[in-house]
Amino acid sequence: MKKIFLLLSIVLVSSNLSAQQDYMISNSLWEGEKWDRNQASGIWFPVIDTVAHFGIDNYSWGQVRTKATLPLGTTMQIDVRIYLNSGGENGNFAFFGYGDEWISYTGRFYGIKFFGGEVHLWQIESSSVQTDEGIIGTYIAGERITFTLSLMANGMIRVAGSNFAGSFTPTTPITSSFRCMMTDANNSPDTGFLVSSVIKTSANPPTTTVGVTIIAHGYTFEGPLNSSIGYWTEDFIISLLKAHGGGKVFVYQPTDGRIIWDQRNSFMAAGIYKNSGECIILMDWLMSSNDNTSGQAEAAADALFASLIAPDGDGIADPIFIDPIYPSKSKPIHLIGHSRGCPVISELAQRLGRYHISINYVTYLDPHDFNEWDVPFDGYFHDPAVQIWDNIKYADNFYQELNYDTTWQPFVPSGRSLPQIKEPKNNLFLTLIDDYDKRVDTHGDVKKWYLGTIDKTKFESKYYPNGHENYGFRRWLNLGGYDYTGNASGIQDPTHPITLVNLKPHPEINDGDQDSASTLLLNGDISLQDLVWTSMAGWSYHGGTFHGHLKNGSIYINCDTNWVEHNRFYIPK
Repeated sequence: MKKIFLLLSIVLVSSNLSAQQDYMISNSLWEGEKWDRNQASGIWFPVIDTVAHFGIDNYSWGQVRTKATLPLGTTMQIDVRIYLNSGGENGNFAFFGYGDEWISYTGRFYGIKFFGGEVHLWQIESSSVQTDEGIIGTYIAGERITFTLSLMANGMIRVAGSNFAGSFTPTTPITSSFRCMMTDANNSPDTGFLVSSVIKTSANPPTTTVGVTIIAHGYTFEGPLNSSIGYWTEDFIISLLKAHGGGKVFVYQPTDGRIIWDQRNSFMAAGIYKNSGECIILMDWLMSSNDNTSGQAEAAADALFASLIAPDGDGIADPIFIDPIYPSKSKPIHLIGHSRGCPVISELAQRLGRYHISINYVTYLDPHDFNEWDVPFDGYFHDPAVQIWDNIKYADNFYQELNYDTTWQPFVPSGRSLPQIKEPKNNLFLTLIDDYDKRVDTHGDVKKWYLGTIDKTKFESKYYPNGHENYGFRRWLNLGGYDYTGNASGIQDPTHPITLVNLKPHPEINDGDQDSASTLLLNGDISLQDLVWTSMAGWSYHGGTFHGHLKNGSIYINCDTNWVEHNRFYIPK
């Protein structure tokens, strides 16, 4: 069973309520029964005037359900005023959801439970098997609440209200029609809840859109044990595929610029491979990630951008992933970066924004774009500062700072906060990684933390103080995933893509160095530095070749033995 729950401070009520039908509680559409001290007591129905009054007495349950069963893909929009303050002997609560019989007495029920000022996801498999799936929000007695309650086409239960939202997949799969159900328990009349309206629609909440997920690794060494897939692990990639309902895995090859389909058996297994599903592209910049000449992260992003336009490596545009000419035809995009891969992702996002291509979701995992004094070679990289660009709809950032507290360990990079993300749940300092583990690789553990928000079977509970699915991938997915059309969650003062601000030092770094981003234009520019190397950012690793040296803003080469060739890059028409 998988479940999703989160707290929201925004109004999130389904906007796709086509084919609406007034389904207000009435004897023609609904039926009801009563239980008194756990004994069935016959027919019962709420008092109906301008609203439906749910309240019975301190010892009884009153329930209603739709007379007709409702197909998968049904959404109910319910307008209700919750009280639940009568002081009943057995606790005062209310259920809203879908079931096949009567709540808690016969059959199954899946939905939400209001009690004690809290809203919980709740499932009942039988009268003796009930599961609290976790708190998703709060309510104040007497407040009016409008929420949607959805029986998804895939059998998932999903709810979204003014200050709560969540979803879960029932333990026993829902494969047939269920009834919508409401229950008042142990409340005196007029102190339970009042239902003002119920609207039924056959519109299924949007969750099915697929797109392209682009993932960039951080600093690593090239070798037989290292690869872009090995860095993230097959487990991480397969979990992403499953979360999207299947798809295909591709790998960017820096030598020829091709984005090739990886058909290893683990990615082609049943339930994982889907030709029309999510496209996951793994960025390979292994060789340049450990080259300590400045500018390699930006150069990698520049070359990847060109390959996304011409994925066959032949320089011919093929808009299967992105289309800079007609940006609205680009696939929905999710970008994920870890460590020094975060500057790569940020620079890629900037280039996409320059051509007005929207990014649905960006995930930064322990962004390391600054010089940390005890991390080897950090002072050489001068990566551009990670940004939240104004073409990004939704972003999150998760980081640890092991080396900034008393548990310092040498050679373990830290991440940092991104001040443009104001929502605390989306800009999270992972203190529990430090407090619990004291491991050598807390920097790498941030990837494991995020994996637990993709697949609940992969999480370690000590990482998540308030429920592991309140955060990360599941939080975004529950908002609608690629179909989320609300305001960018918690983003403030995003950066416009046409700027050099990402090349300037960012003062929020507290390592005392503050020289994280180079002020030099290094992506192929030869006028601002002297260099004697066999590699240069923009001219190496991604199709380019550099044999020569720079001096006084010029390239010096021996025509007999030296040559220079720039990496692939995009020239607009």
